Amino acid sequence: MSQYDVKVSSGYASRDSIIIDPSGKVANIYRKINPAGHAKEVLDFIMNSSM
Repeated sequence: MSQYDVKVSSGYASRDSIIIDPSGKVANIYRKINPAGHAKEVLDFIMNSSM
């Protein structure tokens, strides 16, 4: 299957989030996220980091 020229074998693409800090560096990567509760997980990371 291919949507938007992204090849996927299982019928859907994985959901990933990448947190970029103010200097443009990758601060954290979340792979195969579960949308339920993910926003809180990201907010907790940002609030508890030195970003």
